[in-house]
Amino acid sequence: MELWLTKQGKHWSTPQGGTQFRSVSDGNAANPGMGVQQEGVNGQVFLSGTFRGKGTPARVEVRTRDKVIQGTVVTLAGQPGWGAWYADGGTGESETLTPGHSQPDSFYQSITVYDTTGKIIAQLNDTTS
Repeated sequence: MELWLTKQGKHWSTPQGGTQFRSVSDGNAANPGMGVQQEGVNGQVFLSGTFRGKGTPARVEVRTRDKVIQGTVVTLAGQPGWGAWYADGGTGESETLTPGHSQPDSFYQSITVYDTTGKIIAQLNDTTS
């Protein structure tokens, strides 16, 4: 699994999915706001996304039905106001990861990016739970 940023957005690559891209410059991202992509990678859930908002991002927290996952925030030097994040979702009790169902429905309950003072920069809540 690899993840990298360019001025245009977030790029990532997985063995199963190949190289993929999400733009932050096409006007589809709310400010503040965030997006998420989730996929099965070697029997585990890999979560990643982009976010927009004010502040210096410090951490991301993914809440699922059975755990809280601390992820990683990445930013591109000279590009304030947006960044990307990723987290290893593992395989908790409530997820079902099989070849036919590699992206569990409603895996996360919420995903929150915090700044260095603990203030919320961006948050995404799962509306299907």
